[in-house]
Amino acid sequence: MKLLIRTLFLLVFTSSFGFAQAVTPFKVSDIKIQGLQRVDPATVFAYLPIKVGDVANDNNIRESVQSLFSAGLFADVSLQAQGDVLLVTLVERPFIASLSFSGNKELDSEELKKIARESGLIEGRSFDKAVLARVEQDIKSAYLSRSKYGLKINAVSSPIERNRVNVLLELVEGDIARIKDIKILGAKRFTEKQVIEQMNSRTPTWMSWFTKSDRYAKEKLNADIEAIRNFYLGQGFFEFSVESNQVTLSPDRQDVFLTIVINEGEQFKIDKITLKGGTPEQIADLDKLVKIKSNTLFDGQDFNATLAALSNRMGALGYASAQINPVPTVNYEKRQLDFEITLDAGPRTYVRRINITGNTRTRDAVVRRELTQIESSWYDAEKIGQSRDRIDRLGFFKEVSVDTVPVDGRVDQVDVNFAVVEKPTGNINFGLGFNSTDRLALSAGIAQDNIFGSGNNLSFNINTASTNRAVYLSATDPYFTASGISRTAEIYARTNKIQENGEDRVQIATRGASVRFGFPVTQADKIFVGVGGEYTGLKLFPNAANRYVALNTLIAGSASYPLITVGWGSDSRDSSISPSKGSLKRADLESGVGSEIGFTKMAYQYQNFYAINKDFTWANNIEVGYGAGIGRKDYPFFKNYFVGGIGSVRGYRSNTLGATDTNGDHIGGAKKLVLNSEVLFPLPGTGKDRAARLFVFTDGGYAWSESQKVAFSNLRFSAGFGLSWLSPIGPLKFSYGVPLKKQASDQLQKFQFQIGTGF
Repeated sequence: MKLLIRTLFLLVFTSSFGFAQAVTPFKVSDIKIQGLQRVDPATVFAYLPIKVGDVANDNNIRESVQSLFSAGLFADVSLQAQGDVLLVTLVERPFIASLSFSGNKELDSEELKKIARESGLIEGRSFDKAVLARVEQDIKSAYLSRSKYGLKINAVSSPIERNRVNVLLELVEGDIARIKDIKILGAKRFTEKQVIEQMNSRTPTWMSWFTKSDRYAKEKLNADIEAIRNFYLGQGFFEFSVESNQVTLSPDRQDVFLTIVINEGEQFKIDKITLKGGTPEQIADLDKLVKIKSNTLFDGQDFNATLAALSNRMGALGYASAQINPVPTVNYEKRQLDFEITLDAGPRTYVRRINITGNTRTRDAVVRRELTQIESSWYDAEKIGQSRDRIDRLGFFKEVSVDTVPVDGRVDQVDVNFAVVEKPTGNINFGLGFNSTDRLALSAGIAQDNIFGSGNNLSFNINTASTNRAVYLSATDPYFTASGISRTAEIYARTNKIQENGEDRVQIATRGASVRFGFPVTQADKIFVGVGGEYTGLKLFPNAANRYVALNTLIAGSASYPLITVGWGSDSRDSSISPSKGSLKRADLESGVGSEIGFTKMAYQYQNFYAINKDFTWANNIEVGYGAGIGRKDYPFFKNYFVGGIGSVRGYRSNTLGATDTNGDHIGGAKKLVLNSEVLFPLPGTGKDRAARLFVFTDGGYAWSESQKVAFSNLRFSAGFGLSWLSPIGPLKFSYGVPLKKQASDQLQKFQFQIGTGF
């Protein structure tokens, strides 16, 4: 609007002074331009409607002035007639030499420059005060979304040589405005506290520094209102509505007061749901998906899930444009609802083309091989959703979205567009450690899950601790064959020292290499088969235990043997980091047979996650391990299982629950059993944030030697509590465990922590 007013003013000004009276039309024999410093004359001619040979008159001269102003490059424009020559005199706007910011802490300068670019204020472009004013408003809006209402901006433009300016935006951010009070008006069936608990917005708590839940944002309030609506709809309040919401600031703009007015309405039960509009076969098929029973409270979430299931089923049959229209009939006297759901299948639909966008680094084929929906086949909503999940599980993208677009002029064809946002897939770690045993220890590693955009994985790790040296190299090709068979090749070397009473007793040097293939069976299940070879060498120190001496004598200091591995895995969890439902199952078998060595090692793990409600998750874990010698050979001690510590039985020192030798040193065992149960729930003051959660647990477990019988009386148990935190450096767990059943020889460690996932 400002630009339009200025343009009209300048048009009047130009008409008054350049052409004070009506111009006698004349044929333009030449056009001369003066006043240019940086703008190319070709740009002027491109915006100038009048060309050489045209007849100039009042109308096209005014059009020329307006067109040149619209370019945004000139502060002043005038056109004059000199005989039959048209003289165009221009005053260029200054160009922006630099754009900088000061005083900004909440948003860094790159974020502010991005806002400026999107509004048109860019280094190297012409300077326009109207654009600068728009940038200031956009920056203020960005700060408002972060609860900074006291922001002040002082814009300083400093002219420099060659008609340029340096633009500096001085920011005084002010303090964060925090939610001081939340009021819910109209709540009758539930308390105000119960309604507020559905919101992510909170008044300040001791955890607000972490959750930022006390910061007001319009988008967050809208999500909170939707959460309150879903809460009431889930309790049968079919006609629930939010009448209004009010946001008030204190005079000093530091406190925010929220008031939400609701109308609960009445509580209704479902009487009956009927389907209409489809063929008898379709109705019979879809009717099985309606799980809502009569005389139960209306639940908006369940009802919407039913509609989604009906729509997905129609989509799976190829009806991409199927309409599912529920029509309610309300019986206020009985407080009952009847729903008549009308099905309109529409034409059966084909997928013409599948487009992948956003994969700037990852090769197109890497994404396409995860698709179960194919081009030129029936549209299948289940396969499209399945494809989206498979792409997301690659771990290469921050976001994966899918959109179905009708083909112009065709009612039976659609294009399916998958849009992805790349994320870094490489990881480099480096660490130094020092303790009384290892002295100075170096650990380093590099891993790339999507090397050169190929979808392949490559990782390398090294550890130089004197008691546990290791070098490991692994490469995985998830699509070694086009059918989805994976291949993992690895080579490793490690040296472990076993100490007793603080002195070295035996050193075990292991070298090995293997290749493993994974065969997909279903979307969630995979079978693994691998072959390899391993070398183990022993070095005895004075006073080595008899079992070390016996094995060393048997293998004459070293042994080489082939390895065979077989495994199966199934993963239906909704998240690999913070699951709330689903299960994980794994079964592995490793066998090595040589002239001196012969053993079989089997392990099974089962995890189950159950959502008690929206906040509480019950998680269970069972691990069973069994190892035995083959023929008359003993099970080698360097393949033992170990139990104890976070990750198995908390409250006890790591690797100390199991068989011991004559010196009382823990040696692990050929058999193990671990039992874990946890209940996880939000940290008070964090609302529904799942990044930080508390848990209470009970654990049990033990490891038995090959000669021992498994006796449940040996199991050690503990209980306690802890904190699970998805921190910037990775998943962290802190636990405090109290042993419930212990022996005098048990080594306790009540406080423990872990980096990574697992019990």
